[in-house]
Amino acid sequence: MRTKKGGLNVRGLSWVAPKPQWLLRREGEAYMVGEEERHGLGTGVIACIGSARSGKTTLALQFMYGSDRDLVFIGFTEAYIEALPKAMRRRARIVAFDELETIENCICLLDDSALMLSNRDFQKGFNKIVNRMAGVFSHVGVTLILTSQSTSGIDIGIMRFCEMSLVCKRFDEVALSFERNEVAPMVLESNAELGRFGFDKSLYYSIHDRLICAAPTPFWLEESARFDEARKAALSKPFSLLSQDERRRYIRGDK
Repeated sequence: MRTKKGGLNVRGLSWVAPKPQWLLRREGEAYMVGEEERHGLGTGVIACIGSARSGKTTLALQFMYGSDRDLVFIGFTEAYIEALPKAMRRRARIVAFDELETIENCICLLDDSALMLSNRDFQKGFNKIVNRMAGVFSHVGVTLILTSQSTSGIDIGIMRFCEMSLVCKRFDEVALSFERNEVAPMVLESNAELGRFGFDKSLYYSIHDRLICAAPTPFWLEESARFDEARKAALSKPFSLLSQDERRRYIRGDK
């Protein structure tokens, strides 16, 4: 099993494993992996999977921060965007769940918490909509980053018909028993490899590359003087942005 150390600087994508890096780079962009020149694909789906509080969203944000492409956040709040560093804010926008057809030439984040915060009635058909859009994304230069606590939460059509990269964080042992049969052995291997390093939060496992990588220090720690506790919480815990009334409506399923 190989390992790859992350760089000291979160800017740039050289620390990213080969498969997800290929999808994150602009189409045709030349870059080096070791001594080999490669060219970015500029489209596909990166699924960051792992149990709650394992660092999925942090990893997704580091992927986006390291890139220089336009950024789209599906279903997020303005407060979330305002918590981002200026380098991300100036190339970021929010897209509502019913505006997916407007997305093109960007890296797009669909975080599991953002999906949970959406209207529950809309969720019932949301996977079908994303499934249909996935076929379009490859024609309009979109790299979609999903975060999920299980591949069972990702529509099977996306996994079948898109260029896809699965990157794993820590999994709870009970959650592992509910993984899709097709990927369960690979996720088990990932968890075992990450467990050898005590599930260090800086590490993730790229299933396609069979490679453990170390991500750089998150940008809100690198730039700690600019990120107070409220901004850090906003980025990693979107539910913290809700008022008590909004949380009550979500928990009770009210409109």
